[in-house]
Amino acid sequence: ARHSFVDAETPARREKRGFAHQVAEFLGAAAGRNAFGRLVVVAPPKFLGDLRAALDDHVKARLTNEIAKDLT
Repeated sequence: ARHSFVDAETPARREKRGFAHQVAEFLGAAAGRNAFGRLVVVAPPKFLGDLRAALDDHVKARLTNEIAKDLT
């Protein structure tokens, strides 16, 4: 039997994960400027997981609610 390794992450999924990191960087910079006191995030479940993993502790401390919902 032959087995080959297949990359489980598609290019589209990789792009979405990269976008989550960009959003996290933006939110981190805004939190550093005290641009917001509390944060509520509404996003599709997979993106929300990617974003949560990319957020720094300063932003996580201000995160008051997460709503896992795709509004598009």
